[in-house]
Amino acid sequence: MTRHPEARSAVLVNPGAVVGLVFLVTLAFFWPTLVTFPTMWAPDWMSHGWLVAGLVGWVLWRDRGHLLRGAGGVPLMLIPLAVLSLAWFSVTVAHIQLFHQLTLLLILVCWGTIVFGRAAVPTLVAAAATFLLAFPFQGALLPILRSLATVASGAMVRLLGIPAEIQGDVVRIPAGSFVIADGCAGLRFLLAGVIIGAFYAHILVRRWPAQLAVVGLGAVIAIVGNWVRITTVIVAGHLTDMQSGLVESHLGFGWVVFTVGLVPFFLLARSIEKWDARKASGAGTEPGPVESDAATAAERRGEAAGLMKRAGMATAVGVLGPVLYFVIGALPAADAGEMALAELARGEGWYVAEDPKGRPFGWRPAYQGAQQHDSVRFTDGATHVYGDRFVYRKQAQGAKLIGYPNEIAPGEDVLDERVMGPVDPDRRRWVQQAVVRAPEGPVLVWYWYRIGGVDTFSPVHAKVLEVPAFLARRRASELIAFGVACEPDNCADAFQALAGLMGLRTLSIPEDSPG
Repeated sequence: MTRHPEARSAVLVNPGAVVGLVFLVTLAFFWPTLVTFPTMWAPDWMSHGWLVAGLVGWVLWRDRGHLLRGAGGVPLMLIPLAVLSLAWFSVTVAHIQLFHQLTLLLILVCWGTIVFGRAAVPTLVAAAATFLLAFPFQGALLPILRSLATVASGAMVRLLGIPAEIQGDVVRIPAGSFVIADGCAGLRFLLAGVIIGAFYAHILVRRWPAQLAVVGLGAVIAIVGNWVRITTVIVAGHLTDMQSGLVESHLGFGWVVFTVGLVPFFLLARSIEKWDARKASGAGTEPGPVESDAATAAERRGEAAGLMKRAGMATAVGVLGPVLYFVIGALPAADAGEMALAELARGEGWYVAEDPKGRPFGWRPAYQGAQQHDSVRFTDGATHVYGDRFVYRKQAQGAKLIGYPNEIAPGEDVLDERVMGPVDPDRRRWVQQAVVRAPEGPVLVWYWYRIGGVDTFSPVHAKVLEVPAFLARRRASELIAFGVACEPDNCADAFQALAGLMGLRTLSIPEDSPG
């Protein structure tokens, strides 16, 4: 038996394979973002990211038939796709990892909507929302979870007849006090509950309201289980006069409570699954008219051609940002705009001392990963000012000007910080002023950033300046800091020394300045 010519031609090209290949090519253009995920998931507390990524990949593979049967794309989404692609370029140039990771996620949702149509949006949004579990901003929940755990466990202890007083994150009972620290907040249990709920929802539940209910159920049971864990530890401390082993070590006990909590989770999730199946079966549609083989083949051929065309257009627009990033990044870069520390000493009578070392204090800027670090000691014969310059010409995660763990000093050692300026005779440069606690006494520090030859005191502005500096191929991003020792209870002389070094005569000490 010979196939109809149109039916035979309709299957010569597998549109799913072509669209899948185009998607992989699109994804490859964003390798500067892709390579950040393995590093982000390397720590033990983020290793679940691999599991989440596998779940998202499986969901998209499972629903590939539904995606490929889309009734038409959404060409208007090409506009937000172009905007997102350019936004990816900007935040990637500025080395804001979380932002370009999230931007890539939105780009992929737009890409899928353009190619597969509105019917694919629920699947794409569900996959994107699940992938958010692989990001590290769950830490923002710690203060909330800690407060909830403190209040809930304190209330449960009182219900059991044990006198308890809550002060901040501390639960006090007659036998002793329990501090609800970050490790007691229950974040790990919450993540485990949500991930298990997400797996159950994607595998066994089809409608999104029921999926949300299952995920929410996993979260609630995990949180309540953590409250039970803390309450049990407090009760054990009360009954044993703080001698129980649970008081000192109770993480393993927490996982036992979590495991027991999975029993009601699966029972309730099964009930939600059955309810979802009944709703889904009642929402069926009447079968459409049967069409001829020739007409069906012609429609499939047209749909396949449209699908592949939309994939090509979405990729052409979506990779605009990466193409700009690679092309401009391949152009030669210069170190224009850099300024040696010695050039910043504009005060009369100030000069560079021969020995840049021998600081009378242990402080220096806590910056890592710089390609160049210069240290200079200035003096006017009586007072000494110590300058530091950290230069980043090729920034990367862990070796960039603005970002963790770089800081002028640990937060607990910064006694006062404010914006000061202008601090140069041309009245253009503003700085951050900080009083830093050192073992030998306070140190007054003026510091600012210089990006592509432009000075700014603001780390946010410094990030923004990375984009025009990249476009102009000015690769130097710098931190410049000057420090001078204060008197034990007075920084007035140190303030005047910094002002004199910069060539100022009229800058006065703020009235509310420390010392």
